[in-house]
Amino acid sequence: MSIVYHGVKTKIIIKSNEVIFEGIPRKIHVGRYHSWEVVRESLPENISILAEDENGTIMALSDSTKKIYGIQFHPESIMTEYGQKIIQNFLKIASC
Repeated sequence: MSIVYHGVKTKIIIKSNEVIFEGIPRKIHVGRYHSWEVVRESLPENISILAEDENGTIMALSDSTKKIYGIQFHPESIMTEYGQKIIQNFLKIASC
């Protein structure tokens, strides 16, 4: 990754109707604190891409055979719009 995204606000595009993003607009800003990214070509068939940034970097994914989600941003960050809603949705999925 040529650009380091530590403490950076980025716009993402949600591409899925998964419960984790229920009640959230398709485009939101999120807080990033990392320099890594998932290599799209390395994903097995059962992994679905749920969100990407404007450069096509994968920002959320899920395993379609299990209730497993991966998010490449910080929903707890003050920079993340709808972060509390994402956390509430996760707790609903986890039956908490």
